[in-house]
Amino acid sequence: RKIERQAPADRRNQLLQENRERVNRMVIDAELDFYRKVAHEAAHQLFCHTGIQKPGVMYPRWLAEGLATAFEIDEMGDDTVGFFARNEDRRDDYQEAIVGDRLIPLRVLLTRDLMEMGAADGKAADMQSVFYAQAHVFTVWLATARASEFRLYLEALRDGTLAVPSRREPVFESIFGPISVLERVWLRAEAREWPKLMDTTHGRRLREFEAQAPRPAAPAPAQPDAAGDGGATPAGTPPPASPP
Repeated sequence: RKIERQAPADRRNQLLQENRERVNRMVIDAELDFYRKVAHEAAHQLFCHTGIQKPGVMYPRWLAEGLATAFEIDEMGDDTVGFFARNEDRRDDYQEAIVGDRLIPLRVLLTRDLMEMGAADGKAADMQSVFYAQAHVFTVWLATARASEFRLYLEALRDGTLAVPSRREPVFESIFGPISVLERVWLRAEAREWPKLMDTTHGRRLREFEAQAPRPAAPAPAQPDAAGDGGATPAGTPPPASPP
C-alpha cells in the first residue's frame, strides 16, 4: 500500500522532469534559431562589405540566399561554417524535397524568385524551405566543384545590367554551359554523396537519360600496313620508321 501511495507522486515527478526537459529543449532551439538567423543576415552584410557582392545590384535570390545559408550554424558554439562545412538542417530539407519529388527544376530556381514561383498557386510559404535548402546545396556545390566559373559568375554580376531577371539565364549559361546538362552533373555528384537519391524519381530520370544518351563512336578498325604482311596499325597512326 505504501508503494501504491507513492506511485502517483513518482509519476508527477516524472512528468515534471519531462516538462523541464521539453522547456529546456524549446529554449535551446529558440536560441539556436536566433543565432542561426543572426549569422545568416550577418553573412549578407559581410558579402557586400567585402566586395563579394556589390551593393545596389539585384542579385538572383538563389545566389544571395545560397551564399548566406553556408554560414548558418547547426549547434551552439559551432564555428565550422562556410562552403566546406555541412549545414545538416538545410541538407535534410533538401533530401526530403528529393524524396517527396518537390525539388524545384534548376532552370526555374536560377531564373525566378521565391515569391514569383508560388504566386500562381499560393504555395510560396510552403516552397520556402525547399527553395532555401536547394539554393544552399547548389550554391555550395558550384562554389567548390566549379570554383573558377563561380568566381567569373560573381564578377559578371557586379555589372548590374547582367543581374536583371531577363539576362539571368543567358549570363549563367555563358559561364557554366547549358543548365539542363549542369543539372544532371550536379544531381549525379549529389548521388555519389547520397546514394539513396538514385532510388527517387530524380534518380530514375538520370538513369533513363543516361540509357538514352548516344554512345561514343567505336574506334576505327586497324588498317593493314603498306607491306601487306598482315600487320596492322591503328587508323590514323603513322607506321614505324624503317631501321637504318
